Amino acid sequence: MSEKIFFETKELVLTEEFMQSAIEETYFKHYSKGDELFPYYPQITIRFHIKDKEEAEFQYQATYYGSGTDGVYAPDRIIDNYQSWEFYDYK
Repeated sequence: MSEKIFFETKELVLTEEFMQSAIEETYFKHYSKGDELFPYYPQITIRFHIKDKEEAEFQYQATYYGSGTDGVYAPDRIIDNYQSWEFYDYK
């Protein structure tokens, strides 16, 4: 069941509508650091609390910028656009 939730949530995150409404209209409006040329995009985490609501069993995490990107201001930064997800198992 948790895989289904992850894949459906990932599919939602990758839509243009999500990027427009959740990231560009909501996140940037409330959390923007004032740099429109190099905006800071949030990490997206899907965390699963199966047995205990205080401790996560595992999570998936993605970033807008790809791995190997040095800082927000790197002119040659790789744009991953939340395509690559990392899995963290806390069991």
